[in-house]
Order: sequence, then C-alpha cells, then structure tokens
Amino acid sequence: MKTFTRRFLSSVSGVSAIEFAIILPVMVTMFLGMAEVSNYIEMSRRTASLASTAADLVAQEASVDTADINDVFATMAIVGSPMPAGSIRIAITSVVADPDGVTNRVAWSDARNRTPRVVGSVVSSAEFPSGMLLAFQGAIMVEVEYPFTPMFTGIIPSSTLRSVFYLKPRRSLTVLRTT
Repeated sequence: MKTFTRRFLSSVSGVSAIEFAIILPVMVTMFLGMAEVSNYIEMSRRTASLASTAADLVAQEASVDTADINDVFATMAIVGSPMPAGSIRIAITSVVADPDGVTNRVAWSDARNRTPRVVGSVVSSAEFPSGMLLAFQGAIMVEVEYPFTPMFTGIIPSSTLRSVFYLKPRRSLTVLRTT
C-alpha cells in the first residue's frame, strides 16, 4: 500500500490536463471579452462617425430641403453599416443664437427613429456649448444614439451609445430649411 501511495503522489502524467481544465474557462472568457470590447469600440466610433458625417453634409449647404435631408439619412444608413438602420436614432437640428447671443433656439429639426426637437425651443447650455455662437449665428447639431447589445451576455452590459457633433455652416450664418 505504501508503494501505491508513493507512486500516486509522485505521478505527473495528468497534471497538464488538470492545469488546462483550470485555465480554459479563464482563457475563453478573456477571448470573448476582447471580442466584445473590440465590437463596443467599433460601434462607438461608428456612432461618432455618423454624427460628424451628417453634420458635415448639412453644414456645407446654405439651405436644405426635404430631399436633401432624406439623402443625408440615406447616407447615414450606408455609413452606419453593419448597424441596422432601423435601430439608429438620429436628429439633425439647426440651432440659432438669439439677439442676446446667449440663448440658443431650435430653428428646425429633422429626425429618424426618434422625435425631432421642437422648433423655437431653447437648447440648454448642458446640451449645446455656451459661447460657440454669436448673435444670429447658427450651428448644426447632430445627435446619434445606438442601442448596443453585446454578442455574449454577461461580459459587457447592454448600453446606449451616444454621440453629439456641432458644426458651424460654411456658406452662411445659418442653414435654412426649405420645403
């Protein structure tokens, strides 16, 4: 019996399999976590790209009409790929400063998959950078939201990615909205 016990305690033939069995769940979790983090970063960058691209397209014009806005939203569906276009919430808003140069109001707003801002409503300093506009100047504000759902549950929680981009018009003080 002493020989069997001594032989059992000195045996190393199954140590590698036991170590692998202990390490495998940690390695798989790390691999899936890296994949999720990469996916999260990619969707976050894509959300920011959507906001900046939409603002840039609108800010290049002195005035936009319904067809122009529809073209911008169609472009956002392409730029946002592989994000499903139906889940991207986007609002394009023209913000114009009052004569006092302090209060900023919505001149016009268009949106997809969400409610546009109310024309004439005040845009708070928490939503729009103060001091960006002088009296009667305007800026295009684009807000994009995307509900991020991870591929594997339990590694990264679901969240809503948000990006806001502000850009002053290039050809006029404000971008006018025509029908």
